[in-house]
Amino acid sequence: QQYIVQRAKIIIRALAKVGITALIDEATGYQYDREKDELQRLLSKYISEDYLKWQSRFPRKFYKEVFRLYGWEYNPLSLKRPSCLGRFTNEFVYKQMPSGVLEELRKKNPVTEKGFRKRRHHQHLSPEIGIHHLDRHLTKLITVMELSDNIDEFKVNFNRVFKKLN
Repeated sequence: QQYIVQRAKIIIRALAKVGITALIDEATGYQYDREKDELQRLLSKYISEDYLKWQSRFPRKFYKEVFRLYGWEYNPLSLKRPSCLGRFTNEFVYKQMPSGVLEELRKKNPVTEKGFRKRRHHQHLSPEIGIHHLDRHLTKLITVMELSDNIDEFKVNFNRVFKKLN
């Protein structure tokens, strides 16, 4: 029965999201400017209705390069990460996805009372589109990181390579 409850919750959340979007669009008149269900279609391609079982998505090379760019000592055996790494990841990874994806991830994965998120954002990406996009982006991002000597140079190179189209 727990399985049925989980599926029912997924359906209710999906219906609520579509309903809220429709109400906002109707109130603003936006429904005439876009194709029906355009936003929901895009988000459903990137965002999974249910979270995925955790598995490492960000290679160690990603963390090693971030630490190098900032001039921090990297210990491959430690799982401790500076708190600003989340902001770095949002800025240079998730904000590079289509508009609305990061906002939807934040809704699906809110900060708890203890100040942490229950899961990693990538656990809420769809395996077909979202994870595929993330993996390709990380490969390209790590290359830009490797070509940069410090964080300032990285930002210049990043802006050159990733001209956001959103």
